[in-house]
Amino acid sequence: MLAEGGGGGESPRLPRRQRNGGEGDHQAPENLNDAYRPPSYFLEIHVSNPQAVGVGRGRLTTYEIWVKTNLPIFKLKESTVRRRYSDFEWLRSE
Repeated sequence: MLAEGGGGGESPRLPRRQRNGGEGDHQAPENLNDAYRPPSYFLEIHVSNPQAVGVGRGRLTTYEIWVKTNLPIFKLKESTVRRRYSDFEWLRSE
């Protein structure tokens, strides 16, 4: 539970972390509104729409993979592809 503030409608202040200028240092949020703000970068992934393809022993299931991001490393900001289950089996061991 948070302590009552001094009024004025401001969010309670959180302590600030000192920065030493090293790579990977992050500034602590100044208040709770900053702490719960959506991140400036995001990667959103949805897996949906399974479809059976083929017959007999050659039958497999594909899934629609939808990705949306604003990360600068990606050329496309939104993309949709179909992939089969076996393309993701390696994730189980991660």
